[in-house]
Order: sequence, then C-alpha cells, then structure tokens
Amino acid sequence: MKNKVKKLLKEYYATGPETEGFLGLKFKSTNYSDKVKTEILNILLDRHNVSEKAFSDIDNMKNYFDNWADEHLDELTKIISDFERDNERYQYCAEYCISKFFKDTNDISKVFEKSNTNDVITESISLFEKKRYKMKELEKNKIPLTNEERNEVLKAKATWNFGPNGSPSPAVWKSKTSDNEVIYVTNTHRAFATATTLKGAINKYHTKIKQTS
Repeated sequence: MKNKVKKLLKEYYATGPETEGFLGLKFKSTNYSDKVKTEILNILLDRHNVSEKAFSDIDNMKNYFDNWADEHLDELTKIISDFERDNERYQYCAEYCISKFFKDTNDISKVFEKSNTNDVITESISLFEKKRYKMKELEKNKIPLTNEERNEVLKAKATWNFGPNGSPSPAVWKSKTSDNEVIYVTNTHRAFATATTLKGAINKYHTKIKQTS
C-alpha cells in the first residue's frame, strides 16, 4: 500500500525543474526536501490506515501536513538542510521528524471530520491554532504591515500588480484578533489563507492562493 500511496503523492512535493518523461508527459523532478516531505506524509497516512483509494482523506491529510509545515517552516527547513548536508538518507530524516513532531497524533483524527460548510471562500488554517478566523472579522481589524514586513513580502515576490501603473503590491496583509493576536492573511476573491507568521503566509500565497487568482 505504501508504494501505491507514494505514486499518488509524488506530484505533491515536486519543486525541481520540469522534465519530459514517458510518452512525452511532463513532470517536475524532486529534490531532497520534496522527498522528505512526501515520506513524512506517507508515514502519517500509513499510521492512520488511509487507503490509497480514499482520495478525500489523502487530500485532507496533505492539507493538515501542509498547514503544520507552514507553521514550523523555519525549524523544518533547518532540520532538512542539516540532514541533507550530512548526506543522510531522506527516509531517516523523515523518521526523525515523525519522532520529534508527531508522537501524539490525536489532533490528526480531526482531519477526517466532515465539514458542514459549502462556502466558496475557504480558509487554510493549521489545526494547531485551535481557532477559526472569519474573513469579515480579519478585514475589519486590518492593520498595516511594517516597512520591514512589506519589504520582506515584496522580496519574496508574494505580490499582486495593484500598485501605481501596475507595480507590485503586497499580497499579504495582517490583522489583529480581539485577543490582540496578530494574524497574517493572503487572499483572492475565491479563497483565503492565514498564518501566525509572515513567512507562513508568504508560503501559503505561493503554494495555495496565487493559483486561485
């Protein structure tokens, strides 16, 4: 089963150059980080007995892991870089991450809970945040990015061309909750995503939101 699941998931984490394969099909190659993330996801799927035919459950688990990775971006990136530098097998790196971060997986059971909403606008949010944020509330409590934050967003090319004469403008903004918690947001008219860190929101723009514009 694990090999079948890997086949299904291989395109989820493939960020390398595009190449042409069998029968002229084009696909992106995978780097070390891609392989580690795919292996972590495979382990989680196996651990929770997700069938290779349960496409909805596979997608839900992937969304869970993607949101978790966004919230732990710096730490996860450092671990993967260290293992790659030491020429460790990507499977070993994935096993290390599982033992370090996913000892208690009770929250993952929530991944398979059925949603009762049919809203067109959806929110990508980590289960670790234990909260749901409403778009109207976020817009109402919007606060300016600092100059440093704005520059970081522009440097990361998380932008729309809404500035003067079509110049780049930040695609990430921030809001503050009633508990004074700062939340970073990126959105289109179709979807929105939140993160508790600026880097997390930038990553969600590139991986989830940009393609919905």
